[in-house]
Amino acid sequence: MSNGMPEGVKTTLGWTIGTSSIALIIVILLILFGNLSGNSGISDSTSTLSIINETNTFINATGDTLNRVNSSTSSYVITAIWNATNSTGGGTEYTTSIALGNATVSALGVVTNASVANWANVSISYTLVYTYDSQNELNFESAIGNYSESSTNTMSQFPTIGTILGVGILLAILVTILVLAISKMMGVSNSSGYKDTSDKSNFA
Repeated sequence: MSNGMPEGVKTTLGWTIGTSSIALIIVILLILFGNLSGNSGISDSTSTLSIINETNTFINATGDTLNRVNSSTSSYVITAIWNATNSTGGGTEYTTSIALGNATVSALGVVTNASVANWANVSISYTLVYTYDSQNELNFESAIGNYSESSTNTMSQFPTIGTILGVGILLAILVTILVLAISKMMGVSNSSGYKDTSDKSNFA
Protein backbone atom coordinates (compact mmCIF):
# COMPACT_ATOMS: atom_id res chain seq x y z
CA MET A 1 0.00 0.00 0.00
CA SER A 2 1.32 3.48 -0.95
CA ASN A 3 -0.12 7.00 -0.83
CA GLY A 4 -2.94 5.68 1.37
CA MET A 5 -4.48 3.60 -1.45
CA PRO A 6 -4.16 -0.18 -1.76
CA GLU A 7 -2.34 -1.42 -4.88
CA GLY A 8 -5.36 -3.45 -6.00
CA VAL A 9 -7.63 -0.43 -5.93
CA LYS A 10 -5.01 1.71 -7.73
CA THR A 11 -4.64 -0.89 -10.48
CA THR A 12 -8.39 -1.24 -10.91
CA LEU A 13 -8.84 2.54 -10.93
CA GLY A 14 -6.13 2.82 -13.58
CA TRP A 15 -7.88 0.28 -15.80
CA THR A 16 -11.19 2.08 -15.32
CA ILE A 17 -9.73 5.46 -16.30
CA GLY A 18 -7.89 3.91 -19.26
CA THR A 19 -10.99 2.15 -20.58
CA SER A 20 -13.11 5.28 -20.17
CA SER A 21 -10.51 7.37 -21.99
CA ILE A 22 -10.45 4.93 -24.92
CA ALA A 23 -14.25 4.99 -25.11
CA LEU A 24 -14.25 8.81 -25.09
CA ILE A 25 -11.65 8.96 -27.88
CA ILE A 26 -13.68 6.50 -29.98
CA VAL A 27 -16.83 8.60 -29.55
CA ILE A 28 -15.02 11.85 -30.45
CA LEU A 29 -13.48 10.32 -33.58
CA LEU A 30 -16.84 8.80 -34.52
CA ILE A 31 -18.47 12.24 -34.33
CA LEU A 32 -15.66 13.86 -36.34
CA PHE A 33 -15.71 11.20 -39.06
CA GLY A 34 -19.51 11.30 -39.14
CA ASN A 35 -19.40 15.03 -39.88
CA LEU A 36 -16.75 14.48 -42.56
CA SER A 37 -18.82 11.85 -44.34
CA GLY A 38 -20.01 13.40 -47.59
CA ASN A 39 -18.06 16.59 -46.78
CA SER A 40 -14.48 15.44 -47.23
CA GLY A 41 -13.59 18.30 -49.58
CA ILE A 42 -12.16 15.85 -52.13
CA SER A 43 -13.07 16.89 -55.67
CA ASP A 44 -15.53 14.81 -57.70
CA SER A 45 -14.65 13.37 -61.09
CA THR A 46 -16.51 14.54 -64.21
CA SER A 47 -17.06 13.25 -67.73
CA THR A 48 -18.65 14.94 -70.75
CA LEU A 49 -21.24 12.67 -72.38
CA SER A 50 -22.87 13.04 -75.78
CA ILE A 51 -26.54 12.08 -76.12
CA ILE A 52 -27.51 11.40 -79.73
CA ASN A 53 -31.06 11.62 -81.09
CA GLU A 54 -33.22 11.76 -77.97
CA THR A 55 -36.64 11.47 -79.59
CA ASN A 56 -40.21 12.46 -78.71
CA THR A 57 -39.14 15.83 -77.36
CA PHE A 58 -41.12 19.00 -77.99
CA ILE A 59 -40.02 22.60 -78.22
CA ASN A 60 -42.44 25.29 -77.04
CA ALA A 61 -42.92 27.89 -74.35
CA THR A 62 -44.11 25.29 -71.83
CA GLY A 63 -40.76 23.53 -71.79
CA ASP A 64 -39.73 19.90 -71.86
CA THR A 65 -37.11 18.33 -69.56
CA LEU A 66 -34.44 16.22 -71.22
CA ASN A 67 -34.49 12.51 -70.38
CA ARG A 68 -30.96 12.34 -68.95
CA VAL A 69 -31.45 15.07 -66.36
CA ASN A 70 -30.72 14.00 -62.76
CA SER A 71 -28.79 15.15 -59.71
CA SER A 72 -25.48 14.02 -61.25
CA THR A 73 -25.79 15.87 -64.58
CA SER A 74 -25.30 19.50 -65.54
CA SER A 75 -24.05 21.88 -68.25
CA TYR A 76 -26.44 20.85 -71.02
CA VAL A 77 -25.63 22.04 -74.54
CA ILE A 78 -27.83 21.30 -77.55
CA THR A 79 -25.81 20.20 -80.58
CA ALA A 80 -28.52 19.21 -83.09
CA ILE A 81 -32.31 19.30 -83.51
CA TRP A 82 -34.33 17.31 -86.05
CA ASN A 83 -38.04 17.67 -86.71
CA ALA A 84 -40.20 14.61 -87.29
CA THR A 85 -41.72 14.08 -90.75
CA ASN A 86 -44.00 11.29 -91.91
CA SER A 87 -42.30 8.84 -94.28
CA THR A 88 -44.00 6.96 -97.10
CA GLY A 89 -44.73 3.87 -95.02
CA GLY A 90 -46.55 5.87 -92.36
CA GLY A 91 -43.69 5.81 -89.85
CA THR A 92 -41.96 8.80 -88.34
CA GLU A 93 -38.48 9.90 -89.32
CA TYR A 94 -36.50 12.83 -87.99
CA THR A 95 -35.17 14.26 -91.24
CA THR A 96 -35.71 18.02 -91.12
CA SER A 97 -32.97 19.97 -89.42
CA ILE A 98 -33.94 22.83 -87.12
CA ALA A 99 -31.51 25.70 -86.47
CA LEU A 100 -30.08 25.62 -82.97
CA GLY A 101 -31.10 29.26 -82.43
CA ASN A 102 -34.75 28.16 -82.27
CA ALA A 103 -34.34 26.40 -78.93
CA THR A 104 -32.66 27.00 -75.61
CA VAL A 105 -31.87 24.73 -72.67
CA SER A 106 -31.73 25.87 -69.05
CA ALA A 107 -29.28 24.85 -66.34
CA LEU A 108 -31.97 22.42 -65.15
CA GLY A 109 -32.13 20.71 -68.55
CA VAL A 110 -35.47 22.19 -69.61
CA VAL A 111 -35.78 22.88 -73.37
CA THR A 112 -37.95 25.82 -74.49
CA ASN A 113 -38.40 27.64 -77.77
CA ALA A 114 -36.28 30.67 -78.50
CA SER A 115 -38.54 31.77 -81.35
CA VAL A 116 -42.26 31.96 -82.08
CA ALA A 117 -42.20 28.53 -83.72
CA ASN A 118 -43.27 25.40 -81.85
CA TRP A 119 -42.40 21.77 -82.56
CA ALA A 120 -44.41 18.87 -81.14
CA ASN A 121 -42.02 16.03 -81.93
CA VAL A 122 -38.30 16.54 -82.37
CA SER A 123 -35.09 14.60 -81.90
CA ILE A 124 -32.44 16.43 -79.88
CA SER A 125 -28.74 15.67 -79.59
CA TYR A 126 -26.86 17.33 -76.75
CA THR A 127 -23.89 17.08 -74.41
CA LEU A 128 -23.89 17.08 -70.63
CA VAL A 129 -21.39 16.86 -67.79
CA TYR A 130 -21.76 13.79 -65.57
CA THR A 131 -20.36 14.17 -62.05
CA TYR A 132 -19.43 11.18 -59.93
CA ASP A 133 -17.35 10.32 -56.87
CA SER A 134 -13.63 10.14 -57.54
CA GLN A 135 -11.64 7.10 -56.45
CA ASN A 136 -9.98 9.10 -53.65
CA GLU A 137 -13.40 10.17 -52.39
CA LEU A 138 -14.67 6.58 -52.51
CA ASN A 139 -11.61 5.39 -50.60
CA PHE A 140 -12.11 8.09 -47.96
CA GLU A 141 -15.80 7.30 -47.54
CA SER A 142 -14.95 3.59 -47.32
CA ALA A 143 -12.44 4.31 -44.55
CA ILE A 144 -15.06 6.33 -42.65
CA GLY A 145 -17.61 3.53 -43.09
CA ASN A 146 -15.17 0.89 -41.85
CA TYR A 147 -14.21 2.99 -38.82
CA SER A 148 -17.84 3.77 -37.99
CA GLU A 149 -18.78 0.09 -38.19
CA SER A 150 -15.83 -1.06 -36.07
CA SER A 151 -16.45 1.71 -33.51
CA THR A 152 -20.12 0.78 -33.25
CA ASN A 153 -19.19 -2.86 -32.72
CA THR A 154 -16.64 -1.86 -30.09
CA MET A 155 -19.07 0.41 -28.27
CA SER A 156 -21.68 -2.36 -28.22
CA GLN A 157 -19.23 -4.43 -26.15
CA PHE A 158 -18.79 -1.80 -23.46
CA PRO A 159 -21.86 -2.81 -21.40
CA THR A 160 -20.39 -6.31 -21.03
CA ILE A 161 -16.92 -4.94 -20.39
CA GLY A 162 -18.35 -2.47 -17.88
CA THR A 163 -20.14 -5.26 -15.98
CA ILE A 164 -16.99 -7.35 -15.82
CA LEU A 165 -14.96 -4.32 -14.78
CA GLY A 166 -17.50 -3.39 -12.10
CA VAL A 167 -17.43 -6.89 -10.63
CA GLY A 168 -13.62 -6.80 -10.71
CA ILE A 169 -13.57 -3.47 -8.86
CA LEU A 170 -15.99 -4.75 -6.24
CA LEU A 171 -13.95 -7.90 -5.68
CA ALA A 172 -10.73 -5.88 -5.47
CA ILE A 173 -12.26 -3.58 -2.86
CA LEU A 174 -13.59 -6.48 -0.82
CA VAL A 175 -10.27 -8.31 -0.91
CA THR A 176 -8.45 -5.12 0.07
CA ILE A 177 -10.81 -4.52 3.01
CA LEU A 178 -10.34 -8.13 4.11
CA VAL A 179 -6.56 -7.85 3.93
CA LEU A 180 -6.61 -4.58 5.88
CA ALA A 181 -8.91 -6.09 8.51
CA ILE A 182 -6.70 -9.14 8.96
CA SER A 183 -3.61 -6.91 9.18
CA LYS A 184 -5.27 -4.77 11.85
CA MET A 185 -6.35 -7.82 13.82
CA MET A 186 -2.84 -9.29 13.71
CA GLY A 187 -1.40 -5.98 14.86
CA VAL A 188 -3.80 -5.77 17.78
CA SER A 189 -3.05 -9.38 18.73
CA ASN A 190 0.71 -8.81 18.77
CA SER A 191 0.45 -5.64 20.84
CA SER A 192 -1.82 -7.26 23.46
CA GLY A 193 0.24 -10.47 23.94
CA TYR A 194 1.91 -11.08 27.41
CA LYS A 195 5.69 -11.07 27.52
CA ASP A 196 7.56 -11.87 30.82
CA THR A 197 10.46 -9.43 31.11
CA SER A 198 11.07 -9.75 34.89
CA ASP A 199 14.54 -10.55 36.31
CA LYS A 200 14.44 -14.06 37.72
CA SER A 201 18.08 -14.09 38.86
CA ASN A 202 17.09 -13.51 42.52
CA PHE A 203 15.22 -16.82 42.65
CA ALA A 204 18.13 -18.88 41.55
